[in-house]
Amino acid sequence: MGGHSLSQMIARCLLGCQTLLCVAVSVTLLSATTAALTVGQPSFVYVANSRSNSLSIYEMNTATGDLVPRGEVAAGRSPVALAVHPSGRLFYALNEDSYNASVYAMNPTTGLLTLLKNVQTGADPADIKVHPTADSPM
Repeated sequence: MGGHSLSQMIARCLLGCQTLLCVAVSVTLLSATTAALTVGQPSFVYVANSRSNSLSIYEMNTATGDLVPRGEVAAGRSPVALAVHPSGRLFYALNEDSYNASVYAMNPTTGLLTLLKNVQTGADPADIKVHPTADSPM
């Protein structure tokens, strides 16, 4: 089973509800996929793939719940948590083995991510949160 198929299957299982706006789910079922996040309208689903050090991007058909692959972007080593800035313009991936967070610009129309920078976190990062009024993640 290819990386996209596995990510898509797991994301669909984790995000069984078709009306999600923004839900983060951390998983330890498989080391290949560690987190999934849905964002915006249209709904995009982002899946952290810790084995391939990447983020898979899908568009969710809200009528059927089907996920259509839209692309993949590189992340740091072992992305384990995902977050979106309240503005909907910035996306964050916490990379456990790189000791950093990748900051991406998020295209609201296509869902695609463009890496802006990596921010050091210190040893053993486990989760990432964005304060509703902050300019950066905590």
